[in-house]
Amino acid sequence: MNHDFWHQSWQRGEIGFHLDYDHPQLLANFDRLQASAGETIFVPLCGKSRDLIWLAERKLLVIGVELSSLAIKAFFDEHGLQPEREDVGELQLWRAGAIHIYCGDFFALRQQHLRDARLVYDRAALMALPPRVRHDYAVRLTEWMPSGGRILLISNSYDQQLIDGPPFSVPAGEIEQLYGTAFDIEMLSSKEMIDAHPGLRQRGLDSFVAETFLLCKR
Repeated sequence: MNHDFWHQSWQRGEIGFHLDYDHPQLLANFDRLQASAGETIFVPLCGKSRDLIWLAERKLLVIGVELSSLAIKAFFDEHGLQPEREDVGELQLWRAGAIHIYCGDFFALRQQHLRDARLVYDRAALMALPPRVRHDYAVRLTEWMPSGGRILLISNSYDQQLIDGPPFSVPAGEIEQLYGTAFDIEMLSSKEMIDAHPGLRQRGLDSFVAETFLLCKR
């Protein structure tokens, strides 16, 4: 994972991946996670997503991990929260109420940091990672998750030969390769979104398909 790229993106404010509203696919498919009040949900590479607040309002303990301290500070500032900070090994934990965000590299996390989470909301993590790192990321999540665990995964599919990521193209076939040995995979939605991304069309794409999946650990 290219740490410098992401640090520079936040420093320059180049965060086109950030949404100023709750993600429609989270709202449409949250019930498929079968979450109960008091459970823990893990949100990898969470940025300053508003979805963290939405999940906390559902009475969940929300645990995120994010490389950029600028993103984490912006999240808490924008929502009027005063986090406590605590060094935890190579990471720094920022927490306020039901929202806990580890600042640092995803691969510095250990299973105990996630408090037995059986739920994961991957809004943009997998597609932010290059191929080799995607494999390592998927292996780590698979090892951590218990039988019956569920992942709501939002991805995209496009012709990777036309432009470089991130976001990288991670189509259904690759998700099957990464997770299919341990998870049952269901595609929940597939929608052409190129008209919503004129910048991608200017870069040469004529198709950009947003896809949402539910993964259930066997």
